Amino acid sequence: MKQLVVSCHPNPESFNTALRRTLEDELRRLEQQVIVRDLFQMGFDPVRTLDEMRGESRQGIPQAVLIEQKHIAWADILTLVFPIWWAGMPAQLKGYLDRVLACGFAYVLDADGYRGLLEKKGLMIINTTGTPFNDLKHTGMLESMNQTIEGSFRFCGMHILGHTYFTGIPFTSLSDRQRMLQDVCTIARSLSTISLEDVTS
Repeated sequence: MKQLVVSCHPNPESFNTALRRTLEDELRRLEQQVIVRDLFQMGFDPVRTLDEMRGESRQGIPQAVLIEQKHIAWADILTLVFPIWWAGMPAQLKGYLDRVLACGFAYVLDADGYRGLLEKKGLMIINTTGTPFNDLKHTGMLESMNQTIEGSFRFCGMHILGHTYFTGIPFTSLSDRQRMLQDVCTIARSLSTISLEDVTS
C-alpha cells in the first residue's frame, strides 16, 4: 500500500511529532511504501495568491503545488497528523489544502455541480489537543471539528477511514502517552491491511 503522511507541527520534539514518527516507523516495519511531508520542515508556503489563482486557469500551477499533487495522486492512503489549534488545523496545513486541493485536481465544477476527483483515496486523520476530551464533547466542539475537518476531504471524494483524537496532552502521564503511541501502531496496522476496493466501491 502506498502511504502518504502529511504532518504539521513546528516543534520536532513535540508529542504530535512523536506520534507521526511512530506511525511512519510502524508503516515502514510493515513494508508499506511511505512518503512523509513535514510542512514546517519543508517551509511550505501556505498563501494562495491572486496570481496563483489566475495561473491555475492558464495551467500555470506553481512547482511546489505540483509536487504535492503528485504525491497525493501517487498515494492510496493519505494520513494527516496535526494539532488542533483554535478548534481547527494550523494555518500552514489549511494553506496546503487551499493550494494543493485545487479545482481541476481535487474536484471539478461541471453541469451537475461540484464533483470530487479523489474518490479512490482513503484518509486517516490523527489529531492532538490541549483540551480534555470531556470538554470537547460536552461543548459540541468535537462534533463541529469532525464536520469541518472531514468535510473538505469528503467534498473531494475521499473516504474517511478514521479520525482519532489524542486529547488533553498537557495533562497526560508518561504511561498515557505510551498507550497513545501504541494506539498509533494499531492504526498503522489497520492502514496496512485495509481493502480500498471495499471502501471505495
